[in-house]
Amino acid sequence: MTLRWTIVQRSVIGGGAHLLLKLVAGLVRLVPIACSYGPDDVDTGSAMSVLDGIRSNAEAAHGSFDEAKTLVKQASDEASELEQSAAGHGWAGVAQAMSSAQETLEEAAGVIDGAMTATSEGISQLSEITEEMSSDEVARRLTEIGQRFETARTAATQAFESLEDARTSAQQADAEALAQLVDSAEENLTTGRETLASAVTDTESEQSEAIAWGN
Repeated sequence: MTLRWTIVQRSVIGGGAHLLLKLVAGLVRLVPIACSYGPDDVDTGSAMSVLDGIRSNAEAAHGSFDEAKTLVKQASDEASELEQSAAGHGWAGVAQAMSSAQETLEEAAGVIDGAMTATSEGISQLSEITEEMSSDEVARRLTEIGQRFETARTAATQAFESLEDARTSAQQADAEALAQLVDSAEENLTTGRETLASAVTDTESEQSEAIAWGN
């Protein structure tokens, strides 16, 4: 409760300054200020919860996968242009290498799509956990979420392997710009996999907590 005190006044008496404590009716006046605690005043657990942390990591992973997909599409377009250029010069071997790279990159883009979808599904299911009234049901949903995230990680690993094949083709043809795009896509995939791995670990830990809760 906040208390407001009356103001200490300075007065001058007989040429000498001194402090005069203003009294009301001979008493120090204390004025209580009514306090009402609303949503903005009460600590309702503003710190990030475990589920918030899982969601944050999963969303970050999804963003990394999305960036990787964008780079893979750019790389695919680059490979297509290089294939046409090489074919125009009659460089059949180089054109074949670029054709192979483009095909591999298109496959990788599709696999990354799958990783993004699985991650999105897991994130969506996280939002539904707060509505559950049973810790057993929470544990069940966490199991499903963990499976979605694992599916996404597996897909990202497959996409990474495909990018390695595309990189090999690019290096064989001395297509440096293409190789750089592939490198950047691999970096984003790696970041996404590592971030999602943290989400999986936390999901499994929270699942164990839900199973043991109340026992």
